[in-house]
Amino acid sequence: MHSRTIILRYEDVALDPKSYAKKIYEKFNLDYSENIDNWINKNTHIDQKSGKMNFYDTRRFEKLFFK
Repeated sequence: MHSRTIILRYEDVALDPKSYAKKIYEKFNLDYSENIDNWINKNTHIDQKSGKMNFYDTRRFEKLFFK
């Protein structure tokens, strides 16, 4: 496989987005900063202040949709 190729499974990235982001940045010799962690947190979790669910939240909420 080409050295610039990385294989990712959606399920793995959804379960641990920070770890995989770090692996990707490391693979391509890019700087990983706290801003990236902040962006991942903001875009994969419920907003604690408003309580609104982010569309890209990685957790499942069957109770909200299937009553």
